[in-house]
Amino acid sequence: LILTVENFRIGSVADLLGYRGLDGTVNGYLDLVGPSVSPTVQGDLQVELEANRKNVGNLELAVGYDSLRLRLDGYLEHVEGGTMNFVGLLPVDLRLASTRGPTQTGVRVSARQALPDSDVDLTVSADSFSVGWILPFLDPAVYSRLDGRVDGEMRMLGTFAEPLMSGAATIRDGRVGLPIFGTEVEAVNGRLLFEDRNILIENLSGRSGRGP
Repeated sequence: LILTVENFRIGSVADLLGYRGLDGTVNGYLDLVGPSVSPTVQGDLQVELEANRKNVGNLELAVGYDSLRLRLDGYLEHVEGGTMNFVGLLPVDLRLASTRGPTQTGVRVSARQALPDSDVDLTVSADSFSVGWILPFLDPAVYSRLDGRVDGEMRMLGTFAEPLMSGAATIRDGRVGLPIFGTEVEAVNGRLLFEDRNILIENLSGRSGRGP
């Protein structure tokens, strides 16, 4: 079964998932093979991302699924020139299981959660990438603004229940809006270290100013 995606609007489902402000269009295909209890998936997707009605950039994403593992290889180029790449494997259980009880179609299906001891192997790298596009994923009551550039790499290994991180990243020219305190912190510069399950802040500086 080949599923073709043409100009699918992300915003049509983003609000339902709680990611207000996230939008864009998706094009590409997904090739589904095998029975529902052990499906395999291959596909390529091209995404034009938007956040808060502003163009973010273009995402090229290759996906594959087999043996309860989702393989990702993505490259996101920001409109302002920075890039982010992510590649690796994540545990995802996409097997469909019939459940009892009457339905309109006679069958009810549900996807199951990945096992806690499933392996994780994911690497994310950024080259002067703007962090503002992730604002729709954050609580608007806590963060009203997010800007800045990030360089670095983070690798995640371990299991679904206990992922372990390694790597480092630097942030420069950052700005964070904190409506709870009625202020914005600007000129944020510093370094983050990823060590196992901890994120260590090193040489972080910023300047507090008035909120909008």
